[in-house]
Amino acid sequence: MNLLKLFKRFTFLLALSMLVVACGSDDDMGPTDPDPTDPDPNESVEITDETTELKGNMHGTLRSGRTYRLVGDLTVLPDREIVMEEGVRIESTAGGEAGGETFSFIIRGSFYSLGTEQNPNWITTIPENRSKENWNQGYIGGFIGLAGAKDIVIKWTHMEYFGGRMRGASTVFDEGETIYGFYTEDENTRLIIEDSWFRYFLDDVLRPEGAKIAILRNTFEANGEVEGEALNAKSGTVGVFAYNMIIGMATNGPKTGSGGGLPTQTIIDVYNNTIVSGGYRRVAPGRGGSMNVENGAGGYWYNNAVINCRYGMRVVSGTDYSRTFIGHTHYFGHGIFDDNEGPLADNFYPETGTIGIDFPESHIVNDNLNNEDPMFVNYDATQFSQADYRFAHENSSIANANLSYIGNQDFRLQPESPLVGAGSTDAFTPTASITEVGPRALSYPVPPPSADIGAYPTTGFNNGVGNRHLVRDYYPN
Repeated sequence: MNLLKLFKRFTFLLALSMLVVACGSDDDMGPTDPDPTDPDPNESVEITDETTELKGNMHGTLRSGRTYRLVGDLTVLPDREIVMEEGVRIESTAGGEAGGETFSFIIRGSFYSLGTEQNPNWITTIPENRSKENWNQGYIGGFIGLAGAKDIVIKWTHMEYFGGRMRGASTVFDEGETIYGFYTEDENTRLIIEDSWFRYFLDDVLRPEGAKIAILRNTFEANGEVEGEALNAKSGTVGVFAYNMIIGMATNGPKTGSGGGLPTQTIIDVYNNTIVSGGYRRVAPGRGGSMNVENGAGGYWYNNAVINCRYGMRVVSGTDYSRTFIGHTHYFGHGIFDDNEGPLADNFYPETGTIGIDFPESHIVNDNLNNEDPMFVNYDATQFSQADYRFAHENSSIANANLSYIGNQDFRLQPESPLVGAGSTDAFTPTASITEVGPRALSYPVPPPSADIGAYPTTGFNNGVGNRHLVRDYYPN
């Protein structure tokens, strides 16, 4: 074979080998081979004064008075942070359920929304989507705090239209699954949410599956489509849930359990919350409506008001009875939800077994089961009929405004209210999993319980004690 033929054969074989490689399957390249056109997954773009859109890996400061458009998933990488100054607005441009699109905040570092009473922040959808008719569109997925996430801190922030379905690959949610409003999976993540508003979340608003939490003085309304809690905590979660106003939840206000596999037992103290008209959009019978503790969890459940909810306190077999204590709960229920269950007041324990007969009687003290009107400043405790409850249940509806929204209702206490002075201030010291006070931690020390049952002590706000949202400013427009 002469040199020319040898060269031609070599050239042919080389071209053939390159063709085989080029036509090989994607698996041959390996799942970690990067697309040269994709951005470096470990690189982060700094937010500047020119930034108007949020998407991909970013870090930096969102400036006061600015409006930013969320145009894709926003990720904060480890050791990076995003800070929202006061008076910042983030608007998601996602198409929601109708458009098959939702955008989320993926937190592997830290995120801080530092709104103030005078100048709160907003995380919502674009103005043309902000209507009651779109309450179940889920334009935002949620805040997804992955392993290693350090801080998720939210203060004086309006949040709405969360809980869109998962689109694309995720290590946490399945394709098409509804995303929780706030999800964490690391026992060391700090989840601090104070003085903020939650509206139109389609499932659990807060779903920590491991975190140190302080959920204080917030307002929850019209959340959960056919299920969902204000707080649904799993194993590895410790902290406090106090002075929250909750109205119109699909299922419970707070629910805690210790299932999930993390080593730390879930111990959350739940105290001085006002929970109104919960549980009516939940389809499954016997499943919640006010407060729920189960699966090895424990904590003090004290000084809470449960008003016109489908069920009272629920303690599931398997709860750590030795570390679960219930006290000074005020229950009131008007009318009937289901003919087979009888009046709402009959769905408080112990007659219906909502709290099992094996639960230690000594761990329930001074609960008021006399069905006394709570005597809020502006709330008609007998305004709802069975038709109202059933309509919300059968239609997954938030159409009855007073059942789902605060509106002009005022849940502060009249001086003659049976809730005034009926609580306990010395039965327990709240679990202080977070003690740091500052702009990026708690605004005040973990507040002690109040002697006035519910979220609004008659003494008003004082050093962290008491909900600060008034009717006049609880949720503008």
